[in-house]
This record gives sequence, structure tokens and C-alpha cells, in this order.
Amino acid sequence: LEQRTGEGDLSYVRDLQEDVEVLSGLTTELLTFARSELKREKVELHPVGLRRVVEQAVQVEAPEGVMVDVDAEITVEADEGLLFRAISNLVRNAVQYGEIDISVTGRREGDGVVLVVADRGPGVPEEALEKIFTPFFRLDLARDRKKGGTGLGLAMVRNYVEMCGGRVVARNRAGGGLEQVVTLR
Repeated sequence: LEQRTGEGDLSYVRDLQEDVEVLSGLTTELLTFARSELKREKVELHPVGLRRVVEQAVQVEAPEGVMVDVDAEITVEADEGLLFRAISNLVRNAVQYGEIDISVTGRREGDGVVLVVADRGPGVPEEALEKIFTPFFRLDLARDRKKGGTGLGLAMVRNYVEMCGGRVVARNRAGGGLEQVVTLR
């Protein structure tokens, strides 16, 4: 179309191209989400070095500006690929919506491990904290094309974390921002 369209109509072709890319991304996310639902009971958990997975996720999603504080000795029982995707998504969200003062911390707590991805962005309305993990739920402020997603990312995070035997919750930070808290064994 670009080669056959005159200069005056190129902006329409580019808009169409953006729409196709958005639909392609949505299709990919839907397929990934569907696969994760089907795979739920087939996951084998193994000891995984948490710091290494966190550092890989941060390197992919935000190579600069994210503070990582996870003891190198901490291991968790998980599927490494699922854990990587969950942490990557949490970091990506913090970068996209929180934008500043992003940190990933991990510590032992009792017989488990708590991983917190935190930012100093606008946070989430209290009534939406649980809903953000529901498939296709999107906050109104996330609905524009530049910042909006499909509403599947955090639903996939919850699936991945639960498949690793853990749980994930979100809570607002005192002074502003959001903490996404993953608890693993």
C-alpha cells in the first residue's frame, strides 16, 4: 500500500499499519494467555536463582534506572521461564506506568520469599487493586494507545505466579506509587 499510495494518503496507511500491529500484539497476548491456562497443571518446579531471573528481566525491560536488591543466595521453586515472564511484565508495567524510582527487592520471609516491584507513579484506585489481575481489565488512565495495553498482562502474571505455587497482589505505597508483591516458596 505504501508504494501504491500518494503522499497525501500515506498517513492513512501508517494509521492502518499501527492498527494491524496492535491487533497482532493482541492476538499474540491472547494466544499466550490461552496457552498458560492450558498448561497450568503440567508445570514442573525446580530451584531457581531469583536474583539472576530478576536481573535478566530488568535487563530486557529497563536496562537503566531500576534498582535491584535481591540476595544472590535466594532460590525459589519455580518454572524459570514462567517466573521470568511474570517478573518482566511487572517491571514493564512499572516502567510504563510508574516511570520513576522503580525498584525490585527480594527477601526471605518465614519459609517463603517475597519479591516486590515498586514504583512512585500514580498508583491504582483502591477498588481496582484486585481487578487489575482480571483478564481484559484496564484502568481508564491506561486506555490511550501509547500507554494502554490489552488488559492481559497482569492476568498472565497471576497465572504464571500461581503456576509456580505462589501468589501476587498489588497495593498502593504510602506517598504514592504501586507495589506488586509476589510471594513464592
